[in-house]
Amino acid sequence: MRRFVPAGLFAILLFASSSAFARDDKGGDAAKGKDVFEQCGGCHNADSTERKMGPGLKGLFAKEKLSNG
Repeated sequence: MRRFVPAGLFAILLFASSSAFARDDKGGDAAKGKDVFEQCGGCHNADSTERKMGPGLKGLFAKEKLSNG
């Protein structure tokens, strides 16, 4: 059960953030994004596909589908 909690939270974050990426304005606050990612960086590599506890995020948005479908 505890194993699925991080995966579920990641899926919720990904779904919630997808609407933010779909907006037309490309402006954003890099400092705020960095602060938010500090919560994710413990388990995910941002600059490689190498796994920590969770998958690496490099090239994530270039994929048509995630590995779990």
